[in-house]
Amino acid sequence: MRDWNNVDDRANATIDFAKFMKDPKNAEIRKKCFDDPNEAKRQFASIGKFESIPESVQFKMYDATDPKRQDLVVMVFPSAKGNDSAEATDIWMAAWQPWVSLTGKPGPK
Repeated sequence: MRDWNNVDDRANATIDFAKFMKDPKNAEIRKKCFDDPNEAKRQFASIGKFESIPESVQFKMYDATDPKRQDLVVMVFPSAKGNDSAEATDIWMAAWQPWVSLTGKPGPK
């Protein structure tokens, strides 16, 4: 079993989950996960081999072409003692369309 508190475990589970969802034979499960955040969380726990994921953790899945993905914004700011960054993906992540960093240069792909 993987440990939710271990960043490497979460990263590896994310890759496993993405591979599973990419497989055409899992299209029905993928659709259910897009439609139901609780199903997405349950499937991530199962596929990612987590015994449990904390109740406070929320899942929301979007297809890359779904314009509704822009309705979800997650911003993570550095701590008050952290260094400021001009890279947009150091602040926002997840749902927005491809972006140009705050410096005007294309960001990582």
